[in-house]
Amino acid sequence: MQRILIVLGSGALLMGATMAFAFALIGSEVGEDGVLDEPFYLVGIGMPLILLGGVMLSGVLLFRLFSVARRKSRN
Repeated sequence: MQRILIVLGSGALLMGATMAFAFALIGSEVGEDGVLDEPFYLVGIGMPLILLGGVMLSGVLLFRLFSVARRKSRN
């Protein structure tokens, strides 16, 4: 189960970082009619993915740390 969470968390983190990079790479511009043209949807999708990946990986890390501490306390 931990391996699945590591893979999913890493994938979500990577996809979110890719979307943030794409947003920075594409940039934004103001059209002749004064309308801002930017790919803001990339931020709306990318930031929750980064948060989700961070939470998943942090959860796995904490679970492993507590498992090691519990094993050491039993000995």
